[in-house]
Formats: sequence, C-alpha cells, structure tokens
Amino acid sequence: DPDHDIIRYVYDVDEKDSPQAPDTPHPLLPESESPTAWVIRHGRPLSVNAEEFFAEQARGHEWGFGANPEHWLGMPLVDSDRHTFGAFVLQSYTKGVRYSSEDVALFELVSNHVAHAIEQFLFADRLEKAIAERTRDLKREVAERRHAEKLQHALYEISSQANRDIDLQAFYAELHRILNELMYARNFAIMLYDPKYELVQYPYYADEKDPPPPEDYRRPAGHGLSGFVLRTRQPQRIDQARYQALVAAGDIHHAIGSVDFNVWMGTPMIYQDRLLGAIVLQSYESDIGYGEEELSLLTFVADHI
Repeated sequence: DPDHDIIRYVYDVDEKDSPQAPDTPHPLLPESESPTAWVIRHGRPLSVNAEEFFAEQARGHEWGFGANPEHWLGMPLVDSDRHTFGAFVLQSYTKGVRYSSEDVALFELVSNHVAHAIEQFLFADRLEKAIAERTRDLKREVAERRHAEKLQHALYEISSQANRDIDLQAFYAELHRILNELMYARNFAIMLYDPKYELVQYPYYADEKDPPPPEDYRRPAGHGLSGFVLRTRQPQRIDQARYQALVAAGDIHHAIGSVDFNVWMGTPMIYQDRLLGAIVLQSYESDIGYGEEELSLLTFVADHI
C-alpha cells in the first residue's frame, strides 16, 4: 500500500517461520533492513545466498527477520503502468540447494504472469466495490427502487463486458445498448483524446442526423461542445439557452456537427488523473431532454468504462 507505506503477506507458506496473517499490515521497512523491502522499493529482482546473509550479520546488520535461508529469491510484482505493487519471494533452507540461473529465469517469468493475474483480479475487485459503493449513493438519490436496481444491473453488465474477451467495437456497441436501457441514448458517441498531439478521434459514433466520421479521422480537440468538456474536465449539460450563452461568451465556437439539439450532455473519461476522452449523449427531440440526474448517471458510467 504505497499511500500508507505498509505491506501485507497475502500468502505465506514457510517450513521454519510461522506464517503471517494475510490481513495484518506491516510497515514497509527501509531497503537496508529487509530484502523484500529492497525488491519493492527498487522494483528489481534480488538474489541473496547464505554467505551474503552471514556477511551482513557479521557486520552487525540484521537484514530481514526469521530464519536465514540457504538461498533467497525476490521478484517485484509490477503492474501494466510499471508500478511495483508487491513482491514474489521464494527461498530454500536446505543446505546446498540453491537456485540456478535457469531457476531464476523461470521464477521471473512466473512472477510476471502472477503480477498480471493479480492486477486483473484487483482491478475487477476495485471495480465491483466502486460500483457497489456508488450504487448505494445513487439509491439514496433515486426515488424509485426499480430504477436503482436497473442501474445496478446495467453497471454490473458493463463490468462483465469489460472482462470479456471481445474487441473494443463490440464493447462500445454493448455499452450503447446498456445506456439505452437506462435513458434515451439514440445519439451516442465515444471520443478518445491523444494528449501528445492534442487530437481526438471517434471510435464509436451513432447519430440520427450526422454520419459517423471515417475510421482514420483525427482532428484537433477544438472549441466545440466536446472540446469544452475536455478543457473543463467536468461533466456538462447544455441546452439551447446555455449553448447560445457559451457561444456569446466565446467559450464555444466552430462546433462541428448538428447543433439543433434539445439537450446535449458530455462527461470526461479520466483515469488516474489522465484525460482519456469523453462520452456524449444528445437529444434532438423537443419532448426528450436530460436533467442533472441523467448527467450524474452518465458521469457514473464514464467513471467505470
């Protein structure tokens, strides 16, 4: 846990030392006091044999705790963003039994797969907990219980689709279908933002008036409606009165596409403070609009895709 500088031994099997309880937090020691801490803090593999442990002790330096092994191996658990979130440790107490270079290479390969599996599990677990927590909040705000249950089902369905082995286009289409079960979503678009070149693209675009752009279409983020969402990094609900006011103030200009909507909504997709893009809904029907409840719901969905 990097926020609190603590570790937990979620799985601990040892022939000499008593196993640590998986829920018990331990302070992450300085690297000079623990080989496990060294691996986590450096994010690199470490191999220590009995002679090296004894040499440290001879200098009056206790390195780690528990029985000294014949050979100790530690591999960092690194996520897809190259952040170390733990360590994978193997050790031998048998005299003369040490790990070969082939063993080390195999252990490193296994640790990479273990790190990926744990990351996927933790992501799914966090997602489910976040959905459950936010759904509880929504239930307090939504008057009708049936609508809240329908929302919960849809969000878990989004989570399920995200964990399936399907391509992004299929996922986007499923997301559109799920949103359409929650609110009017005939006109729906997903916009992705490339901060390096400050360009946007529309991998999914469904609109009753404007045709979808070509697959290779890229353009500057601009100062239109979607560009306004990217600049503010805030959800936006814009009806015609607000649209005209934003245009008059110069906050929006050169909007692309049909602007004769009744209500337009856009919310940013942000992950770990990185702006990934936005999702957009709009209605051209005078009798179909969106309120703050729908904007909150769209924002809620954007937080989980």
